[in-house]
Amino acid sequence: MQHLFGKNGFIYSFFLVYLLTCFTVTKAGSHTLMAFATYIDGQTPFPEFSVVLMLDDVQIGYYDSVTWSVTRHSPSDSKYQNEEKSDADIVFLELYNIMKDRAVYNKELLNNTN
Repeated sequence: MQHLFGKNGFIYSFFLVYLLTCFTVTKAGSHTLMAFATYIDGQTPFPEFSVVLMLDDVQIGYYDSVTWSVTRHSPSDSKYQNEEKSDADIVFLELYNIMKDRAVYNKELLNNTN
């Protein structure tokens, strides 16, 4: 598992670059693309895993562990919409697995209760 979380953070960098290629945006000016991912371990009324995609402070996509698919909140006329959705599903599923592995690792390392 250490090779996934090396000093360079290769996996995280790959996800960020890949996310930037998944969604079509305006090609002029400066924009900010952010992905907020949460993983909750245990019983809650919320999804175990969710991701909110924001472009310039506007939500453009959502992914959670209830539906296991991307929901777009912006109109898209891309002829590659199905491929983009499939690619995003793969990326978010891998991010889920990484966050889950990290939670298990931290629980074993930092849990000092008897």
